[in-house]
Amino acid sequence: MTNKSTKKAESKTFVIWERKGWQYVSVKNITKSVMVAPITDDKKLILIQKYCPALDCREWVFPGGKVEGGLSPKQTINKELGEEIGLEAKEIIPLGPLRILPAYLKVTTDAFIAKNLTRSKLKFDKEE
Repeated sequence: MTNKSTKKAESKTFVIWERKGWQYVSVKNITKSVMVAPITDDKKLILIQKYCPALDCREWVFPGGKVEGGLSPKQTINKELGEEIGLEAKEIIPLGPLRILPAYLKVTTDAFIAKNLTRSKLKFDKEE
């Protein structure tokens, strides 16, 4: 057997691959993503409610998103925090990469803690 993957199916967002008889999914157009745990000065954690189509419901999740447009992961964090909660972080602490369901999903998300939060200059987006 070879280490080569074979494309089995594809959608607008995902590609299903097979390697050594096992299938896994990759996400199109995403090479990096970030997830951030914003902590207020009084030690409260901020979560957002987001629609999750796979479950067809809204879930409480950490803010985050894909790294794009030439932004660094830290710049992406403040972009996402601004859009999703109307804040930005003066202090960003890296936690490292996370791989959720690595046997089936080929996606790595860099996790961070955000502290010293202030009002963002970016436009808050209710749809985020």
